[in-house]
Amino acid sequence: GKPGIVEQSTPTPSQPVHQPPSQPRALAPRPEAKTKLDVEGIAMFDKYDTDKNGLLNLTKLARVLRANLDLPTLSAEQWAHFLVDVMKRGDKDGDDALNCEEFLNYFKKCLCDEKMKRKYSDKITQRYKADDWHDS
Repeated sequence: GKPGIVEQSTPTPSQPVHQPPSQPRALAPRPEAKTKLDVEGIAMFDKYDTDKNGLLNLTKLARVLRANLDLPTLSAEQWAHFLVDVMKRGDKDGDDALNCEEFLNYFKKCLCDEKMKRKYSDKITQRYKADDWHDS
């Protein structure tokens, strides 16, 4: 197969990726809630997926991060960089939004309890304090 192409049963439309299709796409299948963490992560996703399109775009993701992380020292520019960075790392299918499964992965790594949120907030704060974020 071609490198980087995920097996898909339906042919991909030939339009450029960054143009939103006029028809809303079928929602990505929601992950099964197997654990308490899954339940909590999916609940958080639903809370911030305000228009219920099954995706968190940058605007919605920003609300999640502001509500859950403590990053008072980040400048507006750093905050914007951080937001895009989280999206880039989490967005596996390249649609510039996190579906429920993509968000759940991020939630489990970074937001699943207070201790982890604190640790993650500290890590981000340090990264931007060190000013090595321009090239990361």
